[in-house]
Amino acid sequence: YSCFVSEQTRLPFMTMWDAVGAILALMKAPKNSLRRAVYHVAAFSPSARDFREKIVSFFPNAEIDFAVDENRQSIVDSWPMDIDDTAAREQWGWNPEYDFDGAFEDYLIPEIRKRYNP
Repeated sequence: YSCFVSEQTRLPFMTMWDAVGAILALMKAPKNSLRRAVYHVAAFSPSARDFREKIVSFFPNAEIDFAVDENRQSIVDSWPMDIDDTAAREQWGWNPEYDFDGAFEDYLIPEIRKRYNP
């Protein structure tokens, strides 16, 4: 695989389970604890290099390089590298279940193996 962004590019990610969990937690939060109409939630912000290293640690034969496409890179560079979710953590107790390692080890890799190594 050739990644179209640079190795240093960072983007915020979370598992689908954490996204659903955030919605449910916000719905259950006491109304008097909410002081905003919109909340950011975050889990981890790895670099493209971090992704490559993690994937290769599970699939040593994976061939992943970086062939930056300047147009796509400029789009991704306009996005935030991280998200401040302090308000969600303080006002309704948001806390992701999965960090970067856990997302791979407990969620993504088992699902990939299930799908491609029946």
